[in-house]
Amino acid sequence: MINLTAVIDNTEALRKLRELKEAAKQSTSSIVTDSDRIDLAMRKIGNTLASLGLGISLTSLAKQVATVRGEFQQLEVAFSTMLSSKERADRLMAEVTDFAAKTPFDLQGVAQGTKQLLAYGSTAEEVVGELRMLGDIAAGLSIPLGDLVYLYGTTRTQGRMYTMDLRQFMGRGIPLAEELAKQFDVTKDKVGELVTAGKVGFEEMRQALVAMTSDGGKFYNLMEAQSATITGKMSNLGDAIDQMFNDIGKSSEGLIAGTIDGAIWLVENYEKVGKAIMDIVVAYGAYKAAIIVVTTWQKAEKLLLKQ
Repeated sequence: MINLTAVIDNTEALRKLRELKEAAKQSTSSIVTDSDRIDLAMRKIGNTLASLGLGISLTSLAKQVATVRGEFQQLEVAFSTMLSSKERADRLMAEVTDFAAKTPFDLQGVAQGTKQLLAYGSTAEEVVGELRMLGDIAAGLSIPLGDLVYLYGTTRTQGRMYTMDLRQFMGRGIPLAEELAKQFDVTKDKVGELVTAGKVGFEEMRQALVAMTSDGGKFYNLMEAQSATITGKMSNLGDAIDQMFNDIGKSSEGLIAGTIDGAIWLVENYEKVGKAIMDIVVAYGAYKAAIIVVTTWQKAEKLLLKQ
């Protein structure tokens, strides 16, 4: 009986080992193939853009596209886990990447802020609005977005403000006491007493930040002001790709099945989209351009899959 069990167990172990080896082989083959395709695609892009007088570092762009795509995949997994819903995660992913592409903040910082806010209790529906509010203040004062996410989130979990919280906001140049004074209809020097007495809750703090970032507020629309040009470039890129979709039509030949195929598609149609992409690289660097490129490809893929 013991020997029979050993044989069965050994057979099962060997079967699983063979499966593992086969999976590893297929995975390695896929990685090598995709790597070769990326290299070929980006070399072709470099040659064609050089002929247009746009000889920028395409190697840098290629590396950043691969890096950003990896970040996208990690975020997709993280959001799906945190929200327990792929549909909600996909929706949030689209909003977050669009936010990162159109604002002065990189995808890593925005993603980290999003995950922190969700952990602090924000909902998937409100988190990007909160990022936009905090981002306007951060852009206006040239302070890290993560600092404001931390202060905002900890106040939320506490349910109220403490004197140290108020000092940290004020120390970063945020006129929170002034805004709270208006809200409570008291003089600015009385705000500290209200905080100490526990009368300034999270909602009052949030309303003060909303007031500062709404129309007429000190920090209204500052991210857009800083990113006006990149927003225009992204719009131009989107228009170029939309036009290309129209030319391609609804045939399956136009399907962009991921970043690799997207890169090859870009080579084949560089005249319409290459200039827009390289303008972004010149103005904002390869990383920001890569976010925009990958975001646009993913939107394109979703549109084509619906056709």
